[in-house]
Amino acid sequence: MLSPRELRWLLVKKEEELTSEEKQSLVKLLESSQEIGRLHCLIQSFLHLLRERKPELLNGWMKEARESAMKELVSFVNGI
Repeated sequence: MLSPRELRWLLVKKEEELTSEEKQSLVKLLESSQEIGRLHCLIQSFLHLLRERKPELLNGWMKEARESAMKELVSFVNGI
């Protein structure tokens, strides 16, 4: 069982930086829940737009995040 800290790390870490054990854990996690899969996708796309400095993608990402109806994510978007 993953701790909240380990879960957070798996969701934000670049795929190419994951160890083989972390990759296995992430695959199991993503297979276990569509919601977690959607969250992972949204987190990775947000981090990509930050890393690549693509502010023009932010509004589209915010729309997707709001439509996800994940209250924590919607709250985050509302705070931006």
